[in-house]
Amino acid sequence: MEFPGNCELKEFNRLYKRIDELYHEIALHMGISDSAFIVLYFICEMGEGCLQRDICNASFLSKQTIHSTIRKLQKDGILTLKQGRGRDMHILLTEQGRQFVEKEIFLVVQAETAALEDMQSQGSELVRLTEMYLKKLRENTVQLRLPEN
Repeated sequence: MEFPGNCELKEFNRLYKRIDELYHEIALHMGISDSAFIVLYFICEMGEGCLQRDICNASFLSKQTIHSTIRKLQKDGILTLKQGRGRDMHILLTEQGRQFVEKEIFLVVQAETAALEDMQSQGSELVRLTEMYLKKLRENTVQLRLPEN
């Protein structure tokens, strides 16, 4: 059986995997799991007080993965939860968590920002082309009956 994709698809997949591996290495260097990195990253992006479902929606990780990661970070003294309306629990950083985020996660965000800025207008073009790829991929997979995101 031969791979039905072309050379560009193979290269795109390879690059996507290399980016994923880089974030894995970053999380390992920080001494946290990939899912913990993602949770802390999205808390930074969305702001403290966000909800578990906000992180699930933004990260595309399962509710169970996010829930167990939050519990582990809570146990480690990085996060705390505050009761909201109904069953909503707001996720907050502890002082230890704030220090960790400022020392570790912010450096990654700064590196990402610098990488896009170093690319000058190509950074915007990368975002535009990635959005176009996603749109075209969704159009070409309509027969799979995937949910809209």
